[in-house]
Amino acid sequence: MDDDNKISKSSKSWDERYASGEFSSVEPHKLLIALVENLKPGKALDLACGAGRNAIFLAEKGFQVTAIDNSAVGIEIAKQRAKQKNLTIDFRVADLEKSEFAIEENSYDLICDFYYLQRDLFAEMKKGVKPGGIIISTIHI
Repeated sequence: MDDDNKISKSSKSWDERYASGEFSSVEPHKLLIALVENLKPGKALDLACGAGRNAIFLAEKGFQVTAIDNSAVGIEIAKQRAKQKNLTIDFRVADLEKSEFAIEENSYDLICDFYYLQRDLFAEMKKGVKPGGIIISTIHI
């Protein structure tokens, strides 16, 4: 294969990545698993949810989940996985960088942001979590 036909991971769209099976793990993040053991189910928001692994885990634990991602392919995979488990999750395709989804103030008991860094979202997440609620966020370094 010559260099013109190679597609680097960085040049692939998220739709292409999810369609090819990349980043399509079904296992929730281990930090989320540990955290949820001690939480009473409530209203959760999963930002940049991808193929839905964390949103599905939260719904299985009794949370009312809204899950956002800008990849229609990722959201479709997540919807299919949730349907197979008879789970109801509010999946939405929205570009967070373009403010296509507004985090409602004092609305969530738990806000998740795994491996997605958009610095201006931290203030919005802080406003969106209810008093006593939790924000859980991890990023790649």
